[in-house]
Parts: sequence; C-alpha cells; structure tokens
Amino acid sequence: MFNFSQKKNKISAEEMASGLMLIIEKANEGELPNDADGNIIFNKHEQSLLFLTMIYNLLDKNNLNNIKLPLLSIFVQKYIKTDDPNDVLIEIAVIAEHVKKMNEYFSPSPLPPYEEYMKNIHDNFPFANKLDVSQTFNVNVWYHEHEKAISSTFKSLLTKISLKTDK
Repeated sequence: MFNFSQKKNKISAEEMASGLMLIIEKANEGELPNDADGNIIFNKHEQSLLFLTMIYNLLDKNNLNNIKLPLLSIFVQKYIKTDDPNDVLIEIAVIAEHVKKMNEYFSPSPLPPYEEYMKNIHDNFPFANKLDVSQTFNVNVWYHEHEKAISSTFKSLLTKISLKTDK
C-alpha cells in the first residue's frame, strides 16, 4: 500500500550536494564512450564534467541554486588537485565556466537550424580533442541518454527529500 502521509526527509544544501556528487561518481564508473574504431572520445575527468553539467542544469530547472556552490566545491576538492587551498575558489570559477560552455554546446538556446547545430557541435567540441562526424554523433547520443537517466534519478531524489530552510 502507498503511504501518502510519508514526509520528505529534510536535508541541508551541503548534504544534497554530497548526494549529487555520489551520483556523478557512480555514473563515472561506466565505460568511456568510444567511436567505431575503439578510440576513446573523452577521458574520465571530461566525463565527470559532463555529468556535473547535467546535474547543474537540473538544479537550474528546479530553482535549487543554493546547491550549486557546495556541489562545485565538492567537485573541485574531489577532481582538481591544488597545492594551495586558496586556489579552490579559482578552480570553482573555472569549473563553473566549463559547465556554462558545455551547456551552451549541448543545449543551445534558442536551438539553431539542424545544419547549423551539427556544424557548431562538430567545430566547437568543449574538450581538447577534435571530433569527426561519427564521433560528434556518438557524443551527442551518449550525452542525451545519460542526461535522461540522471534526470530520472534526480526527480526520484526530489520526491524523497526537501531542503532545510534557514530561519
């Protein structure tokens, strides 16, 4: 039977950011996307940035902006090695800019005509390596399939928790 009176667990923004980081880590355990010749298209760090972008977009869509900074902070501490603790803020700004660029790459707004969109995604891949046409297609399919899975997980999470409010 359903328990409609079940209350949501209230958690802090930092706890939610930690939970979202676990989603990124778990998703990052999968295989790296490769092309028909078996060439890896991007590395684990780049893949983690893509997962971060997906979650960042979900935070935007659900007006959960107060979770962004804690999530970026945890991400930087986990994936970026810095000798100086003061560099963490700089790295957070750099990662936030990467997320913005990747969002513009995968989900431009407004969506341009198909030919222009395909040319743009082929010519402006947000990582160092250049892609051929089939790799571009594979990356877009990979991104949108993973985005759907993470979105589903995120929506499920939001049905079970709510954020504590500061009073």
